[in-house]
Amino acid sequence: MTTHPNTTIRPMLVTLALSLATMLGVGAALGQEMAGGGTVRVTLANTSPQVISPPLLIAHGPDYAPFLVGDPATPELARLAEDGDASELAAIARLDPAVSAVVIADGPLPPGESATLEIETSEDAPYLTVLGMLVTTNDAFLVWTGDARQLGEMGMTMGETMEMDETAGTGEMAEMAMGAAPPPHDAVVRVFDAGSEANTESCEHIPGPPCGSAGERVADGAEGHIALHGGILGVGDLDPAEWDWRNPVLEVGAGG
Repeated sequence: MTTHPNTTIRPMLVTLALSLATMLGVGAALGQEMAGGGTVRVTLANTSPQVISPPLLIAHGPDYAPFLVGDPATPELARLAEDGDASELAAIARLDPAVSAVVIADGPLPPGESATLEIETSEDAPYLTVLGMLVTTNDAFLVWTGDARQLGEMGMTMGETMEMDETAGTGEMAEMAMGAAPPPHDAVVRVFDAGSEANTESCEHIPGPPCGSAGERVADGAEGHIALHGGILGVGDLDPAEWDWRNPVLEVGAGG
């Protein structure tokens, strides 16, 4: 019996077509799953000389901002910036419709140490924000905001603190001090002054080492608004050579 070539080729083509359709379907499903969000592992590495309070990690949409630069700090943000307690800020974030998930690390992040957190993102909430206090200050806190989708694609997104312009009132410092504005989503770590407490640099008002004065504050002389922090100036008990920070304060990367 002679078999026509087409009778052999056609079943093969049908099988190949079905296989390609299946593969394309799986690929499309995977693409939709990635676009729709999922569990993201984020590694935070402390590169500063200061302990960072238990970091707060928030997954959110583009309309969420934990604070506005130039505005007075809310009581919840002041509690984080002055005493490293993120619980109230986390509770407020969970009520925001633009927020999909909130996670607080189990403990503080010492210099040179890292921690990995897991958080759920979604298609409507693809951004991540990290906040934490530099605990050997009166009311300094860091913030980093970036796109979780880029974090996964790039494998590592490095957060870097901005260089401080020594000429007051110029550059980005002046721009961000003018009126209320949310922190940008540019994956850059910035250290802000909450403006809720005077920068005495006195151990009587600082919770972190070597001081240990949690819950103590002095409002007289406070700036009254959120602005970029000028660092440790040596006006009190803190030696800038030991406690001042330089770039970067924190590195933010995709967890393994």
